[in-house]
Amino acid sequence: MARNTSGRRERPRKKTKARKEGEPFIAVPPDPGMRRCAVMQIEARHEETLPSVIDAANRAGYYPHVFLNNRCKRLRGDIFAEVPGLKAEISYCNFGSDEGTGEIGAAGQAALLRTQEDDIDFVVMNSFNRETAVNWARTIEKPVLAIVHNLDQFLTDDFSAPAVADPRFQFIALGWHVAAELIARIGKAEMDRVDVIEPCHWSMGDPAPRGGLPRRIAIPGSISTRTRDYPGLIGAVAADPARFADIRFVLGSGGKDRDAVEAEVRARGLEGAFEFLPIRGEQVPHPAYFASLRDAQAILPLMPDDFDQYQRIKITSSVSASAGFAVPILMDRWSRACYRLPMIVTDHGLDATLDRLLSLTEAELDACRTDLIAYRRAALEENGHAFARLAGRARR
Repeated sequence: MARNTSGRRERPRKKTKARKEGEPFIAVPPDPGMRRCAVMQIEARHEETLPSVIDAANRAGYYPHVFLNNRCKRLRGDIFAEVPGLKAEISYCNFGSDEGTGEIGAAGQAALLRTQEDDIDFVVMNSFNRETAVNWARTIEKPVLAIVHNLDQFLTDDFSAPAVADPRFQFIALGWHVAAELIARIGKAEMDRVDVIEPCHWSMGDPAPRGGLPRRIAIPGSISTRTRDYPGLIGAVAADPARFADIRFVLGSGGKDRDAVEAEVRARGLEGAFEFLPIRGEQVPHPAYFASLRDAQAILPLMPDDFDQYQRIKITSSVSASAGFAVPILMDRWSRACYRLPMIVTDHGLDATLDRLLSLTEAELDACRTDLIAYRRAALEENGHAFARLAGRARR
């Protein structure tokens, strides 16, 4: 039975007829006096940041109308079913292909027009790295808050870089190290146009992390040997399987190297140490992914030495998962200098990280979980302040 934000029980909702494409549904009705903004997700990716954006907007007194590509729902399911209780109006629309190209359907066209109505103070672009979406945002008259997922792409792509010179635009980074690098590149004089929203809102209340054996170690993010050291991990487990008898590594995504990694695990007879979440098409649906994080005892980012983007120009989804579900994450000292959340700090290198993972006591994990819950509360409050500040600048 569902619960509303006041904590009182609600009656089960009656079944309703199927909703037409683009027809909005209300997650939770607005409070009296809430202002309106629009949130756009034109390409079929990055919807995992939307709950945090909506929560920040709600804390700042805004009731957003969220328009997102209906392919998000077809590929991974309805993310708002996993994060209920947000105050927003939600519309899934046909915005064309995953890249935001191709013909836009009638509901998508209506969404673009809705954002320009007088009651909408500004538009939040939930991602700002596809040409069609960026070009649209640059042509409208409304102020824009643009979320920067990849700093290098944003500042080097011909279609997005000019937004820096347009005073209608303000920019949201998803991590403090990304915000610092963005300000360093665009200049101190522009720093007030930049703020941070940490994507860690994946439940209305405090998360309830779990202990237990065997320990389930989540490895979030796309399965790619370029961005995660799967060869090193598989080699370490294969060298001494008994050492990892109480560990189960959970791979929670699709990705270009998933088939190869899964085949290597089978070839080495390591199926007992690795679990691959089931995919639908090429994606892991949100329900399975969220459940795996709720059940995890720790998170392993598995970042290789020759890949440093997560410390410079973007965030790793592992950090969002750690903060959002209060699951301790193991990270090295460079990462500790970039990210603010409580973590298990390790020495450099995969071997040192695995040594630390295997030595963790339940008391250490519990202490980190407690700290993460407190950190998440503070981060969500700070998200609201950041949104309110940028919203105030947009209304000038």
